[in-house]
Amino acid sequence: MRPPTGEWLAADATTTVGPSGAGQCFADLYDVAGRIGRSAQALFVAPR
Repeated sequence: MRPPTGEWLAADATTTVGPSGAGQCFADLYDVAGRIGRSAQALFVAPR
């Protein structure tokens, strides 16, 4: 991982949610020079 370069950032995210509502989201993070890192987040999705 390195600090971002330039003003622009991009995130390529994928989210998965199971039948119980538990899920996760992963995102690859990019700047103008290429990939700079990855983020991960746990989720809980409840019906409305």
